This record gives sequence, structure tokens and C-alpha cells, in this order.
Amino acid sequence: MNVDFTAIAPMEGIDLLIKARAAGTITSDFADSMIKLLKSKIMEMRRQDSQRRTKPATSDSE
Repeated sequence: MNVDFTAIAPMEGIDLLIKARAAGTITSDFADSMIKLLKSKIMEMRRQDSQRRTKPATSDSE
């Protein structure tokens, strides 16, 4: 499996891993490890998005 996971959305990467595991192209251990990493990336992106939404707007014109 030759995929640049930094160039695709994490959910797309998870889908590719699930399909490759089902096809027998990669081992279950590799797929599970990569899926955990991608899920961590998704959680980090959600955390950052939540922080941006809750951050109070500041005015630079003061």
C-alpha cells in the first residue's frame, strides 16, 4: 500500500485501510495501528476547531 496519508483526509485514509485489510493487502495489525493514528489526528483536528470556535474575538483596532 503506497499512500501519502498526509495528502488525504483522515476519514478517507481510514476507508482505504479498511478496504485494504478486507482485500488482504495489509495485515490487520498494520491497519489497526494506522487507524488509531488517523483517529488521533481527527480528534486533534476537532479539538483545534473547538478552540477556534470558543476563543473570544479580539479587536486589533484598540
